[in-house]
Amino acid sequence: AYQFANQSRLGIKIAHISNAYIANEDPGEDDVLLTYALPLSFGDHS
Repeated sequence: AYQFANQSRLGIKIAHISNAYIANEDPGEDDVLLTYALPLSFGDHS
């Protein structure tokens, strides 16, 4: 993830899931996850 100056973050995750050919067919699955996170403040933390 990349952290911006305002502490928010933008990230990406790419993954492949497979059955490791334990069956005749192994179609697999590709996943892509895009995230954006905003920092939250809930009052004074001093």
